[in-house]
Amino acid sequence: MLNRGRRHVRAGSAALLTVALLGVALSGTSQAAVGTKSSSALGTKNPAKGTATKIGFVTDDKNAKTDNSIETPVANATVKWLNQYLNGVGGHPIELDRCVDLAEPGMGVDCANQMIRDKVAAVVIGSNAVLENVWTPLHAARIPVFLYGASSAAVVADPNTTFIMTNGPAILKGMPAGVAKQVKAKKVSVVAIDVPAATSYYKSPGPQQFKQAGLQLELIAIAAGTADMTPQMQKLVTGNPKGVVFVIGNDAFCIAAFNGLRTVGFKGVVTTIPQCLT
Repeated sequence: MLNRGRRHVRAGSAALLTVALLGVALSGTSQAAVGTKSSSALGTKNPAKGTATKIGFVTDDKNAKTDNSIETPVANATVKWLNQYLNGVGGHPIELDRCVDLAEPGMGVDCANQMIRDKVAAVVIGSNAVLENVWTPLHAARIPVFLYGASSAAVVADPNTTFIMTNGPAILKGMPAGVAKQVKAKKVSVVAIDVPAATSYYKSPGPQQFKQAGLQLELIAIAAGTADMTPQMQKLVTGNPKGVVFVIGNDAFCIAAFNGLRTVGFKGVVTTIPQCLT
């Protein structure tokens, strides 16, 4: 078992790596540009030596549902900086153990099993479409997991080995519910790409929380790659013609949703997440 000091150092390095991925998730199209900065901006070199410590890194990478390919170069650049300038993990260099799940549930489980098999000290996960599939085996194995964000009730509730860097419900509920209150709307329609990371909150505990806020919640989950969303938007505008819509997905998904809303003549307010605005 790790002693407390070693565990805290490893946790700190994993958290720094997660924060780097957080920056990518928020900026969407940013690129790792460490090489363009002067060496003085990076700090004073304090290279790590000795045996390596494995930190797991699970990413969707680029797939049919989303494009998170920017995460890998950022993760690699961050590990390089930690190893060269912050003495790695307790003086030991970080070895990044990468696994790509391609936003597929089965591959997510495979990645978790790879991390367990490779005996990583902790796992870092950025923006991931199959988070619960990756997290569940890691949680059972009591491997610390550092996340960009999460909305799953089980993941958020874990007080022991799960560390979340952002407040997912604040975005998923706070923004659309706040706008609905401002415009005095009674209903929020969520148009979400049909992956667990986007829809799980709106299945539970979302409906109850929106109800407590005096709002009706409607979830419209649409498969990735749907180019014409007119039928789904027609259903939406029939039941919520002047309410609030909250769109969740990548840029291609959001464009299709916005076009569908425009086609059916939606007259309410449209809100969305930063990843839509690339």
